[in-house]
Amino acid sequence: MATEAEREQTPLGWPAYALALAALAVLIALGTWQVQRLGWKEDLLATIEREMEGFRLYNVVPEVVKFIDSLTNWYIRRSRRRFWKSTDDGDKVAAYATLHRVLKDFAVVLAPYMPFVAEEMWQILVAEIDPSAPRSVHHADMPKPDESLKDEVGIRRTHLARAIVELGRSLRSANDLKVRQPLATLTVVPRSDESEADILAMKDVILEELNVKALAVDREESHLVSLSARPNFKTLGKRLGPALKTVGDALKTLSQDDLRQAADGKTISVAGHELSPEDLLIDRATKGDLVVLAAPQATVALDPKITPELRRECMARELQARIQARRKDMDLSVTDRVAVVVKADSDEVAQVVAEFGAALSEEVQADSLRFEKASTDDARIEGVSVGIEVAKA
Repeated sequence: MATEAEREQTPLGWPAYALALAALAVLIALGTWQVQRLGWKEDLLATIEREMEGFRLYNVVPEVVKFIDSLTNWYIRRSRRRFWKSTDDGDKVAAYATLHRVLKDFAVVLAPYMPFVAEEMWQILVAEIDPSAPRSVHHADMPKPDESLKDEVGIRRTHLARAIVELGRSLRSANDLKVRQPLATLTVVPRSDESEADILAMKDVILEELNVKALAVDREESHLVSLSARPNFKTLGKRLGPALKTVGDALKTLSQDDLRQAADGKTISVAGHELSPEDLLIDRATKGDLVVLAAPQATVALDPKITPELRRECMARELQARIQARRKDMDLSVTDRVAVVVKADSDEVAQVVAEFGAALSEEVQADSLRFEKASTDDARIEGVSVGIEVAKA
């Protein structure tokens, strides 16, 4: 259970104030989307009601698991800086208010499936700080959808952004480009004018998630890849029979314009046969040095070239991770300030500290962060031996 002192350190200690600011919180893009994805929103509530009335618990639990993943791996992770602010401004309180509302209502949604976990959540988040609330989560009413919070455009944009981010991460993984390594450009080929507008609206989120400097939108996929098509034997084998070979040969002569229409999900005519997107297997041969991956939502390309500037920024991120790990080993709280010394017999590391020292200090809560030229074998960052000393300030 939370102590009185712990409650006083968070906006959750003033539930009426925090919940009053929930209206402000939902105006913030991530907060808006997360509120809509919670179980009290129309879609999930309807699913729960429909499936539970049919005693199909197995259909409800996957939706709950998806929500937990979205909450932890998207909203909370992306809102960390808002939570960690040293000043109690409106944005920080709004972030806490949104999370409080999410967790409070999710406890009620979770109660039929995980009663004891839901009860613990309710006691900590609600019962301890709101005497007027039901004393048990199992006495609380199921939350009702709030139509005033619906923002279909925001939901659509966030889903598309997440799809592009997943494609970008897959490209990084397939090409040994670690996430901490910044890259110069991400090129996206949208499937429609609406998708292009959505991508541009979510540009900053996409770039931050993929650790890329610039985003370009190109409506011509042919600038990135050469398209070719093969018949899908599963759908065309029985239907075309002997004509399948004729269609296969004709596919080899299709123009890039025809192939692009097929790649965009349109039905095309080949050798007198109407072929749907399901009838074709589209192959993409990458042009130039880019790495490319396509999906129904978009085609994405990353420039894998690593310049000295990008390498130094990667080293700064690695330093940050190592310093944070030292803080954790020292069992320091989030608000504890530290003094950091980075040691290396390397001019490159010295340049990294000089170039990124201020940003590093802010991220790791350091009052001082300085470089000291000295030989060390404490750790290796991008092939360079580095020593890191962290002391409580």
